[in-house]
This record gives sequence, C-alpha cells and structure tokens, in this order.
Amino acid sequence: MIKKYFQIISISTLMIFIAFSAYCTDWLYFIENGNGDKHYIDLDSLNRSSQNIVSLRRKIEYKEPVRHSYLISDIEMDCEKLIMRKLSEKAYGPDAAGEDALIMSDWHAINPEGIDESLYELACSLKKKRNEP
Repeated sequence: MIKKYFQIISISTLMIFIAFSAYCTDWLYFIENGNGDKHYIDLDSLNRSSQNIVSLRRKIEYKEPVRHSYLISDIEMDCEKLIMRKLSEKAYGPDAAGEDALIMSDWHAINPEGIDESLYELACSLKKKRNEP
C-alpha cells in the first residue's frame, strides 16, 4: 500500500514537472553591456519566418534597476539587409508585473558597433544551424 502510494506521488510529481518545463524558456546569455546589463536570447523563440528574416525573443536584465528589473522584446532581423525591428516589448518591475512598452517599430539599420550587432551575429548564425536539414 505504501509502495503504491509512493509510486502515485512520484508519477504525479513527474507529470507536474514535465508540464511546467514546457512553459520554461531556454535563455542563452550572450553579452553584457558597459552598464553591467545582461542580454539573453530565447533559443526556443528562434525562428526563420522567410528566406532572410529571423525572429527571436531577447531579454535584458538590468544590473541597477530603476523602474524595471528586466525587459523582454520580440524582434525580427533581416540577415541579408542588416536591418531589424521590434515587434513588441514588455517591461517588468520588481513585482514582475509586465507592462507593454512598444508594439511594432519600423525597420532600422543595425548599429555595427552596438549590442544589436552581437545579437544579429548570434541570431543569424543560429538560424542557419537550426534550419539546416
């Protein structure tokens, strides 16, 4: 009886863990800026939406949060034209409640000496590896 009870609890716990892990995000740290803010890319969000367009989700964790602890952006990048745009952006405060900050920006050139260039290099190289047959 105790053994059967233990098995039921173990299986239930495993099922809950599996269900919860489906909602987890696979964040990959890729760079820290001069202010100490850490930048991440969600590997599960990486997707090629057309021949040269890659979409992804980026998170910025602020070292010294003033109003927000972190920011999550959905971004599209054109790997051939070296341009990008934000599709949406959500800022999270200390209480983790999100507030929408932006919806669909215009395409703009990627700064060749900024964080976005590092994001571009990473996303476009990962896009090729993830979408190869």
